[in-house]
Amino acid sequence: MHHLNALLEAKERERGIPPGSITIATHIETPLGLLNALPIAKASPRVEAMGVGPEDSCFALGVEPSDEGIELLHAVSQVITICSAVKIRPHGLLGSVAGFGDLSGFERAARRGRQLGTEGAGCIHPDQIPILHKVFSPTPESAQHARRILQA
Repeated sequence: MHHLNALLEAKERERGIPPGSITIATHIETPLGLLNALPIAKASPRVEAMGVGPEDSCFALGVEPSDEGIELLHAVSQVITICSAVKIRPHGLLGSVAGFGDLSGFERAARRGRQLGTEGAGCIHPDQIPILHKVFSPTPESAQHARRILQA
């Protein structure tokens, strides 16, 4: 991670970007990665988010991704806990991102992730982006509540 930090610092200087502007979103995709998730999350102040790669995680475990995503429950829950402890954003969903033709299934997977505590997720197809915006954006009611709190 120190080498990556040095490279990012050099790019920031080269491009006139304020130091520390470039952040890192990490992706846990193996059992060893999950066992090392806490030190990875704490490896640099640039780490701002962590998620679980559903397909690669399933492949590493030797299981098929299911519609319900139950095989990802432990990893996603562990990452959410670690993110909460170190104050970075948890990303992820419970289900596959590969079935980009099944947008309703993708939305259910994103909703399960949000219900667990994730704050966003990745996708592999442009048609999935509006779903992530819908699932992870605040409701109009919660936005209005936040405005009232700020005014008070």
